Amino acid sequence: RNSVYIDDVFIKTSVRDRTIEADFRLVNLSDRERIVVLESHVYDGGQDQLDMGKATLSILPRSTARRTLKTLWASPKLWSPESPHLYHLVSQLTENNRQVADEVSTRFGFREFWTDGIYFVLNGERIKFLATAGHPNYGSTKADAKRLYSGIRSANCVAMRLHANVW
Repeated sequence: RNSVYIDDVFIKTSVRDRTIEADFRLVNLSDRERIVVLESHVYDGGQDQLDMGKATLSILPRSTARRTLKTLWASPKLWSPESPHLYHLVSQLTENNRQVADEVSTRFGFREFWTDGIYFVLNGERIKFLATAGHPNYGSTKADAKRLYSGIRSANCVAMRLHANVW
């Protein structure tokens, strides 16, 4: 790992505002101040979908810095249990004439969950959490697990508590 790098990325999406926001924590382990450029792009299946912009910042010696990149996104493919579409946010940290110091890819789904009174809302639509729990048999195979999950899904459950198991 380089002495200056991206330590953490936290992605926040808003269906209501049609925005995507990425919070970054950057680290400088060196004994000198580092001037870096942070930029991010959203990719879908290897295709560049959205430029999140860039920011130039200074990171003091042996310290961390935080920066947020935020932009509008008019028509993302929304994530849901029925259509679990995922994107990749590829973030680069460069310095000294565009020399790449670090690059991180973060997988995410564009979705927003909130409550409206007594209702749960996902991407603007009310949903019901039908869930189950269980103790699958010890020594189950991958095929057994797939059958179990398939049966749970066919019963319209969207969640399962895997209690006291290593799965």
